[in-house]
Amino acid sequence: MNATVALNANTNTITVSPVGGATVTTTGNLVESSTTTYTYKFAAGDTVDPSTNLTITGTNSCGTSVSTTVPPMVPGESLNTYTGALNAALAAIPGAVATNNGTSISIVGAGISTAGSVLESAAGTASANASGSLQFDANGNLISPTANVAGIQLGGLTDGAADLGITWDLYGSNGTGMITQSSSDASTASTAVSATTQDGYASGTYRGFAIDSSGVVSASFSNGKTKVVGQIALANVANVQGLTINPGNSYSTTAASGSATTGVAGTSGLGTLEDDALENSNVDISTQFSNLIVAQQAYDANSKAITTFDTISQDTLNMIH
Repeated sequence: MNATVALNANTNTITVSPVGGATVTTTGNLVESSTTTYTYKFAAGDTVDPSTNLTITGTNSCGTSVSTTVPPMVPGESLNTYTGALNAALAAIPGAVATNNGTSISIVGAGISTAGSVLESAAGTASANASGSLQFDANGNLISPTANVAGIQLGGLTDGAADLGITWDLYGSNGTGMITQSSSDASTASTAVSATTQDGYASGTYRGFAIDSSGVVSASFSNGKTKVVGQIALANVANVQGLTINPGNSYSTTAASGSATTGVAGTSGLGTLEDDALENSNVDISTQFSNLIVAQQAYDANSKAITTFDTISQDTLNMIH
């Protein structure tokens, strides 16, 4: 194409002029569509919905329309961190930028559009997540919600623990609802409740713990349930005689003992553990008593020999005088 392009900074215009009688034709528009801004303000207790369905549509560098779904927010994630993840998702739409304004997130871009929602009211509190309803058909089968409920957040725990994320499984792996509705009216056999089942258990308080031979520590609770809470590791050194004895029957490694290597009890030459056991004497008591008697008799015999020698010595000295 024989043409020149000139930019007029005073009028903010671009002029395309043919050169040498050439013909210049243009298609499309050089001017980008106006900038669009979407702002999501977070009131007290609001957060990004963990299962957000917000979709942002714009134009990529090739001029093709593309859509991207914003990522869900991790429980406890700050708005600043989430904004960074949101900008990573917006990379497919050049010029689209998300900004954290402290109490709101603004998404700015040329000609972008959105669908869905990003806000969830008062997430992280038990009361807000506890509301809702279940719907059943005429046969008592669950029809709404149509899927498991995810993203339930329980926050504000009194012990300072992190928020709990819960998914309520309403449907089994085969897609059948695990909750059914039955009439409580037993006036007719067709509507009477035939049976009930329960697969849960009551809450329990800590009662104690037990340790198996491999060092696995299991806590027991008043409802009869147990839970593995940890495992004890054992250590060994190349030269146990080189260990340093510390107060309280503990040992420390030295250059003579070598570095300690840890492992699971019962493996790699390590011994096993025995829970709730008191170590008894590791010698034969009858043999030790017999040895003690022999040692005592030997001592008595030696003392008699010394006494006899002393008497003879005195008599000898008296004869000299």
